[in-house]
Amino acid sequence: MSHHTTLATARVMLKTHKYTSDEIKTLNPDTMKTRPIVSGCNSPFHKILWFVCHILSPLMNLVPSHLKNTHDFLQRIRNNTPNDLKSLTFFTADVEALYTNINVLTAIEDVMEFAKENRQSISTYGLHLSDLQELLETTLLP
Repeated sequence: MSHHTTLATARVMLKTHKYTSDEIKTLNPDTMKTRPIVSGCNSPFHKILWFVCHILSPLMNLVPSHLKNTHDFLQRIRNNTPNDLKSLTFFTADVEALYTNINVLTAIEDVMEFAKENRQSISTYGLHLSDLQELLETTLLP
């Protein structure tokens, strides 16, 4: 019986938008700006994390600053009057190494605290929140 499980894979992608076309031609590999990409598709934790994500995802609807996608952003803008928009300031930000600078244990604890505060908004399919926390720690911590 085959379970079609594979190990997670890792690669890096060059941040081409950080360089001009002339700079790319002469890049030193030691100084290249890259983005790590880890694919856990079909890895041993893939289905566990999918399930945990399925349980916790409804909490995102309770975060006022969360934008699902560009359409969601545009819809929120359209729901404001022109006078409301005049008082707002819009900006974009590029955060250096955002995810690699997040303390994973602290993030898990924060997510679990938010889940406890909003327990009525999620279905855990019979699991306790402590079980979800253990699954997150087992799959995300080194």
